[in-house]
Amino acid sequence: MNYHKELKDLIWLRDSESISKDEFDRRRKELFNSKNKRGGAKEKLLHDFNHGDYFKIEEVNIYFSPINPVSPI
Repeated sequence: MNYHKELKDLIWLRDSESISKDEFDRRRKELFNSKNKRGGAKEKLLHDFNHGDYFKIEEVNIYFSPINPVSPI
């Protein structure tokens, strides 16, 4: 199974409260500590996350308003 899909599914389960916090933590640790060969996907994901260029749009444009105000993004 694709590493990114596993991570996405795990987060979805957590957000939908289908699994307990303890189960989420156990699975997350298992996923991040797995020795399975995943073609470097885990390392790339962690590198991209840790070296990403993040900013708050509100700090760049204080007059920003989303097109769809109901959207969580």
